[in-house]
Amino acid sequence: MNKLFSAAIIMAGSVVFLNASAIAAPSYTFTELGMRSNPLAINNSGLIVGQSYNGSFTANGAFNATLWDHGSVKYFNSSSATTSSIANDINDYGQIAVTVSRDYGVRWAAIWDGENSYTTLNSLGGNISSAMGINNSGMVAGFSSPVSGPPVHATVWNGNGKSVADLTINKFGLADAINNHGQIIGETNLHAALWDNGSYTDLGTLGGSYSWAEDINDGGQVVGYSSTDTGNVRATLWDDGEIIKLGNLPGATGSSMAVAINNSGLIVGNSNSVATLWNNGKALDLNSLLDESLKSAGWILMSANDINDDGWIIGRAFNTQAGSSYGFLLSTDNPISPIPEPSTYAMLLAGLGLVGLVKRRRWNTHS
Repeated sequence: MNKLFSAAIIMAGSVVFLNASAIAAPSYTFTELGMRSNPLAINNSGLIVGQSYNGSFTANGAFNATLWDHGSVKYFNSSSATTSSIANDINDYGQIAVTVSRDYGVRWAAIWDGENSYTTLNSLGGNISSAMGINNSGMVAGFSSPVSGPPVHATVWNGNGKSVADLTINKFGLADAINNHGQIIGETNLHAALWDNGSYTDLGTLGGSYSWAEDINDGGQVVGYSSTDTGNVRATLWDDGEIIKLGNLPGATGSSMAVAINNSGLIVGNSNSVATLWNNGKALDLNSLLDESLKSAGWILMSANDINDDGWIIGRAFNTQAGSSYGFLLSTDNPISPIPEPSTYAMLLAGLGLVGLVKRRRWNTHS
């Protein structure tokens, strides 16, 4: 049963209230994180990292790795001339996976403490390394170039950042995320891949030629996107050996991508360049949370980049009146509740003696 709810929207020093329909009657607060900012990860303390424009083209670059700490903004400073930096992930202890790019193609990975200290990570011998994901043990997943062979290999660093392991010896590969059990996801040979305790699994595609893994939760569920046998690109969930095509938003015919998944199984990303949340296979346009007054102010939520275990969502928005993109945070004390899977409904109904009255098809489909 749908219920109306209100959420406070904090914008440019004013508060606007919105109404929308939602199954669990959640209440969200929208916070704008700055023009030309791209928040990429949020931890369970609400700390956000990503990249933003620092206001001037300086020796440290116009676009810097950024930490949003409950109202304060901090920039990564390598104390050397760089062109740009980006913070790709943050764990629950505030350790941040950062990649710094210099001129002439040099790129190096680091762990940043959010203040003035960072640790540079060793490469596989070449001049390129990138830190993409970090877990609560301080293990970092990413990629690095060797002295010879394919240009970059999927790579994992241990907690001190000095011990580096090559996950794709003699093979091109990228690692994008790592969960708290040390499971790593990424890509090899244009296919989504999983590394688990030394073993490698090709996660496959939805029938097309390529797939890409973006995130993994502590339950081992992997999300990303895949091409289909008809050439479309669709948001994808890999769950316990099954590959599942996530539905687009109603009426959407373009590409969709799943970017992040929390430990409750809530998935965020975009469908047709619209910020989207998937809840047990049901796609929700996050713009449906915005009332007409907010839309009239020019706000459009384009992509959702991460969701933490409290249901807080970060992403990118566009303001048509300002003509620029912004980072955003949707925070809440009452998040959207995960919809139970049909098997859970069946057990509940069986306990009531009603299981014979309901027959539901599993939401995930390969079609």
